[in-house]
Amino acid sequence: MSREDFPVAQDPADRQRLEQRKRLFHLLTPASDHRFALRLKSFLIAITAKAVIWSYDSSHAARAQAPTNTPTATSAQVFAAAQSPVGTQPSRGSQSPPLSVAWKTGPDLRLALDSPVGVTWSGSPLRPSVQRLAREFRVAMWLDRRLDPGQSIELSIANEPLDVGCQRLAAKLNAGLSRVGPVVYYGPTFTAERLATVAAMRRADIERLPAAERTRLAATRNMRWDDLAEPRTLVRSTIAEVGLEVPNLERAMPHDLWPAAELPPMVWSDRLSLLLAGFDLTFAVDLAQRRVELQPLPESPRVEKVLAVKGNAAQVAADWADKFPQADVRVAGGKLAIRARYEDLEVMERVARGERVERARVVAGPSEFTLTVENQPAGAIIRHIAKQLKLTLEVAPDAVEPLEKLVSVKAERLRLEDLLTAVLRDTGLRCDREEDRLRVRRQ
Repeated sequence: MSREDFPVAQDPADRQRLEQRKRLFHLLTPASDHRFALRLKSFLIAITAKAVIWSYDSSHAARAQAPTNTPTATSAQVFAAAQSPVGTQPSRGSQSPPLSVAWKTGPDLRLALDSPVGVTWSGSPLRPSVQRLAREFRVAMWLDRRLDPGQSIELSIANEPLDVGCQRLAAKLNAGLSRVGPVVYYGPTFTAERLATVAAMRRADIERLPAAERTRLAATRNMRWDDLAEPRTLVRSTIAEVGLEVPNLERAMPHDLWPAAELPPMVWSDRLSLLLAGFDLTFAVDLAQRRVELQPLPESPRVEKVLAVKGNAAQVAADWADKFPQADVRVAGGKLAIRARYEDLEVMERVARGERVERARVVAGPSEFTLTVENQPAGAIIRHIAKQLKLTLEVAPDAVEPLEKLVSVKAERLRLEDLLTAVLRDTGLRCDREEDRLRVRRQ
């Protein structure tokens, strides 16, 4: 018998394990005890064979489950990696993990968002619908953990820019829309209204760091993880990636499990901003203590910039103040000094460059409703809801009489669609929200 009696492995990792077992065999085999050598050899061969089989089964299963680049695959988001996350615990200087899709970034992303899209969803569950849309246009999309991924979508988008279509979808979900780097985010209105601005503020914080630290924290890389990934693990490993620690993570973030996802190449701060968004958190870097402090999202974050515009600066300032009521636009030295949400400032910059910008009118509102009424006309309740949400109410002629029926409703924390259904349950009517309108008609 000799070392050559061991099985042959093709995989490099298997060959390394075999070499270790060969060396162990060589060291432990007494020349005069052939029975001991035979028993040891049989034991090592059995262990090695099991390792080879396990390695083959694991790699074969991984290949079988690997997402394809077809539009019908359901692994896109961006819901795309593991309880032992792939690419979530990189050493400093390590390469980014491979992605299933060449997600668009930079100018290509802008072109994709401006591209016309035609899609109709009728009873389609949210998550796979968003995944297919994301994969088809190679635009990464992220659903906040607080949105119901199985809720049905009733929406038709015809020959409109993808950006506008995303806004319409957010309105249909009674959710907000934001974008962090190359990722389109859908989530609760409170979070969506603040996220892009807070992410821009964190990028600005990094830019103010010393050169060496700035270069390290501004590095761009992608990220992916498998099903049942723990967000705490993703956050901790992302922070450890740049040599920092995060105290009290368990206290700040409740336990959760996430579906598989992948992020396109993004700067470190943007990746961390997205991971924390579902918990309404942001962060501050403390280089002196080599750690990251988690903090609640601020109430009214704003970014500031001075823009040069063509034409009469005062007239442009008045026009923008009307179109962007949450922005502070002032004339300063023939230019505009702007303090605004990041999304609004981005649109102003594009307009100042002479670009044509299309925006859907998206009316934000609460994502949950509580209502208790007894023996009231269904129409009066619907009109009250429309007034509260500042929506236009349209009633079909044959729906006017049924709306006079008296109904009683006791609803706690219902989505708008469920509340409308509860109000009209015994009337034979249905009410759908379409952007800034409520339409009532017969079922």
